[in-house]
Amino acid sequence: MEILDFVKELDGDLTLVDFWAPWCGPCKVLHPILNNLQTNNPGLKIIKVNVDESNSLVAEFGIRNIPSVVFFSGEKEIERISGAHQESKFQEIIDRIKN
Repeated sequence: MEILDFVKELDGDLTLVDFWAPWCGPCKVLHPILNNLQTNNPGLKIIKVNVDESNSLVAEFGIRNIPSVVFFSGEKEIERISGAHQESKFQEIIDRIKN
């Protein structure tokens, strides 16, 4: 994914960008958690960025660890979190951003 395409995807109120790789064990653990978050939070958009295929985005956002989830409101980065955490941790951040 190129940076211009990426920015076009940031059109919602709240977007989570999941930087992941297919060989990453914690990334695999995180996928169903993010799917549940999307189901339970109408309007939440999730963009998955494969770090092996998107070097320019990885460099642009300074991603050093995966999984990394970056929270955006519009085009503005609000927060980021690295590692596979429990769903409640992500929901806490989402609730804080929404309010």
